[in-house]
Amino acid sequence: CWDLLHVDPLNRAAKAENVALKSIKQGSVTKSPSGQYFTFISSGDGDESPDNILLYDAVERREKRKVAAPAATSAVFFSADEKAIVAISKEAVTFYDLNLRKTGEMPVEKTIHRIGDPDQVPGGIAEDRQPYWLTATAEPSSQAATLAGIVEVDEASDQYSLTLFDTAKARKVSSINLPSRPVTVALGSDTGAVVVAWNHAESSKCALISTSNGAILRTFPDNHRPRGFSFDGQRLLMSSFPNDFLYDARTWTQIAELKGHSRMVCAYAFDPLGRFVA
Repeated sequence: CWDLLHVDPLNRAAKAENVALKSIKQGSVTKSPSGQYFTFISSGDGDESPDNILLYDAVERREKRKVAAPAATSAVFFSADEKAIVAISKEAVTFYDLNLRKTGEMPVEKTIHRIGDPDQVPGGIAEDRQPYWLTATAEPSSQAATLAGIVEVDEASDQYSLTLFDTAKARKVSSINLPSRPVTVALGSDTGAVVVAWNHAESSKCALISTSNGAILRTFPDNHRPRGFSFDGQRLLMSSFPNDFLYDARTWTQIAELKGHSRMVCAYAFDPLGRFVA
């Protein structure tokens, strides 16, 4: 842990405090939207010892709760309203409250697809694959603050689908078929739609898809890839090397072109008020 409120003015170094943690499963650490908590999967002490889900309070620098993880849990994350923790395994999506009390479970019907392109993307820039899950970027008071989803694939038919669920009610909301294998996915907040980019021949296609019926509402220029929404859901950042684009998520019109990158954008961040993007 680093104390960012007390930075040494001479060497600009933040005060560090080491905290003893259990063995953390690689790639499982996720912070809450407010930054107060983070959760991760702690590996068991042997083949007979199960993995655990740990909830850690970053402000008090202590473990808050711990619960045995479902078998083969691969990811844990917070809902946008920070009232639920969701665990993903090959068999089920399991829901917990902030005290790690189980509130529900939803079986996984197909094979969960790890979002992303394992090969080279247009322009020759390798892109890391994203986690198995996605949450709506939404303010806590938003109707979409409890919306999350996973991408699944029917391996027999090679049909990809996006399964959405409500983290507050611990139930499935809908499942929509996707045109092809998705590369990047961004789930809107109050728009009732999801922006999906998928591979097609030598280029990447991108479209706005309704979360209610799976209809394609509009398409974007080739090789545009959604990176994510601002916290208020009003802006969407799209990448298309060498430039990036900012869209108004209410009218879906392009409002800015961001120039100057020498490589494809692989990470982004909006400030809480949506005025700046890095």
